[in-house]
Amino acid sequence: MTKEDNIAIKGEQRLSLEKLRKWESLKYGMFIHFGMSTFDECELPDGNSPSTKYAPSDLDVAQWIRVAKEAGMKYAVLTTKHVAGHCLWPSEYTDYSVKTSSDTTDVVGAFVEECRKQGLMPGLYYCSWDNHTRLGSVIPIERYLPNSNGGYRKWRTIEGKQYYMPGEVCDPIGKEWFYTDDDAPRSDAELLGMYLVSTSRGTNFLLDVGPDKTGKIPKKYVDALMRLKNNIDKLGM
Repeated sequence: MTKEDNIAIKGEQRLSLEKLRKWESLKYGMFIHFGMSTFDECELPDGNSPSTKYAPSDLDVAQWIRVAKEAGMKYAVLTTKHVAGHCLWPSEYTDYSVKTSSDTTDVVGAFVEECRKQGLMPGLYYCSWDNHTRLGSVIPIERYLPNSNGGYRKWRTIEGKQYYMPGEVCDPIGKEWFYTDDDAPRSDAELLGMYLVSTSRGTNFLLDVGPDKTGKIPKKYVDALMRLKNNIDKLGM
């Protein structure tokens, strides 16, 4: 086999096919949006709230991961910083983080530890759009399902080179990324449909579930997740 043949089979993406396909085999995960936006009650705040406004009253990271595991999810992705600019770890590069907040828990560290303890693969999402420091913006692929005509295309040609780029549908359990009191979970039928369409058309399904101001995933979302698991199990998926 020539070098060119080997590249054609394995692609020129940074991660190996083996690692990417291992991630694809996980299939179903939880996206967790929690932070200053939860307390500002705004997805895209201006970044001017004091760090002390972040004040979960009963933070329970272990509950997040336990819920994800019991829901049948195999991995979890934590939003470590969103557009408010507030970091969920004690950053050395800004004071706008948990180290100056009303609760100084290193949420990122606790999240990774709990994922490893409970057997889920941890993932971290860092939003480069930052309204606190004005450093720039992130253009995510979200809130849509794979095309019905042939499903998601994993192999892409970019500037004449072949890359293996597995897909992931991310969408919230309700309508909002961060928790709000009036954001009810989608219907059981809609959530099951989102799961089935995503996975049958060649992508993972990353379902966003936002903890509330206490720092826990509320019962209305836990119940919806367990009903979804039961519906998936009934289909033998």
